[in-house]
Amino acid sequence: MKEIELTVQDVLKRPLFNCAKIIAGKNGVNRKITWSHILEVKDIDMFVNGGELILTTGINLQFDEQHQLDYVKKLIDLNTACLCIEMETSVKSLSEAVLSLAENHDYPIIIFEQTVKFVEITHDLHTLIINRHHQIITDLDRLSTKFNQQSLQPNGILKILQELYHYFQQPAFFFGHASEKYYFPSDQKLVECSIRNFLEENEENIFNQRFIWIKHQTFVVVPVCVFDQIWGYLFLEAFDPSSNDFYTLVLDRAAIAISQILLRFRTIEERKQNLEDDLVRALLLESTFEYEQFSSIFPIQYLKAPLRVICFGLRENPIDSNHPHWEEKKIQISMMLRSLLNKTGFYTLLSVRSHEIIAIVFMPPSVQLHTERDKWNQVLDTLLNINPGYFPTAFLGISSLCFQISSISKGYEEARYVLSLKNRNISHTHFFDEMGIYRLLLPLCKTDALKDYIAYYLGKVLEYDKQNDSELLKTLAIYLECNASKKEAAERLFIVRQTLYHRIEKLKLLLGANFLKPVNRLALEVAIHGYYLEHNQETIEISEKL
Repeated sequence: MKEIELTVQDVLKRPLFNCAKIIAGKNGVNRKITWSHILEVKDIDMFVNGGELILTTGINLQFDEQHQLDYVKKLIDLNTACLCIEMETSVKSLSEAVLSLAENHDYPIIIFEQTVKFVEITHDLHTLIINRHHQIITDLDRLSTKFNQQSLQPNGILKILQELYHYFQQPAFFFGHASEKYYFPSDQKLVECSIRNFLEENEENIFNQRFIWIKHQTFVVVPVCVFDQIWGYLFLEAFDPSSNDFYTLVLDRAAIAISQILLRFRTIEERKQNLEDDLVRALLLESTFEYEQFSSIFPIQYLKAPLRVICFGLRENPIDSNHPHWEEKKIQISMMLRSLLNKTGFYTLLSVRSHEIIAIVFMPPSVQLHTERDKWNQVLDTLLNINPGYFPTAFLGISSLCFQISSISKGYEEARYVLSLKNRNISHTHFFDEMGIYRLLLPLCKTDALKDYIAYYLGKVLEYDKQNDSELLKTLAIYLECNASKKEAAERLFIVRQTLYHRIEKLKLLLGANFLKPVNRLALEVAIHGYYLEHNQETIEISEKL
């Protein structure tokens, strides 16, 4: 790699420093110099930003031992690069305490034993620094162009890593999602394994880090982002962590080129989305389809794999499918969801419409069914907290586990049923498996059986409430929820206990004195849940939704 920054050691090799001698802080010769500055005043704080080579003759300064100590200590605290003093003019000698302080902090002190022209030194160093900065800009521009050209070539990611290696003479690595990985040179397999293990254990903690340490090796790390999502990480072994800015500038440009490659690959994949959408709709409608037509997007091993159907309902502000940017939005949504689900090991078919998103999620053969729910728990938090700009007020419903392709329409119905109950605050679970009694009531919603059942067990109570504008049904529901505890029921109803006693007597007259017997109580509770469900029923007709 080219020398990208000026060091004290570089300066000592300049012709104007032939008569210079370093008398302390020799271990600090690699300190970086950002500028040079002539200082002949006591109050130096306002003139120093850090990284400067300080030139002084000591004129106008009291250079007794204590003032020398204070002066050098302040230069060290201000993080200057080194101190250059012209001896004999005003400073005759430096105390041992000052030299010891410089040694302890690896702070170089350089003396000129004869008169030198500071203006020539500053001119020489400033020219050198500016030329090097110009070289950095030139290199960055050249590398950016090279990265962009390589991003359009076959195997572009590996070629970008190769270019990084040739420039820095250090190994470079890229890690994408799942098993996607590249590294150069090819003899870095052990290092690649170490970085991959580190990523698996610490990925959540490295987003804001630029330098990390793995097994006594230092690496620069830059995330590769697309659509505000991290799609991978770019690593470069760093021999000089102090060159932080330059490393990250180069790697940021490489990361942009890699993100363009990833986006292009992913966009090509998403061109299959329309075909996939047709397949999902055919499966939901139980239409027959020729496997050969969809073989490019539907691997044959998943024809008999267990699956679940997920429905994302966009309750408010649905996306306008006639909007000119709809297709772009659709691809972005598909890419984001597929990335999240596939990262967990599931295989996903997606259909994205303006009012809802349907995902058919197949379990890979490696997933044991008794651990399948654990994998869902791992992704639910991410799904529910996904970028709200893409999923405004999204509700999530997940069907029960299906074991046949022909069950997909039933799974979709279950997922929408979950959404329906969540929208009405009847239930808050995401899984149809956890719907309890409502699983039994779902098929009854499509017939008059549920209405007849409610009328039989609750008809008199409902009629009484209608005629008298009372709350007997609410009282009954809460009384049963409280396991017939009058004290708790009265508190939840915000009424005195005497009022509750009066209502219970009225319920006995309408329902019979034995309405709390187990079999009667169970029938009433089912009827109450059925009434809540029927009272604001959203009919689920797949053909209309599709």
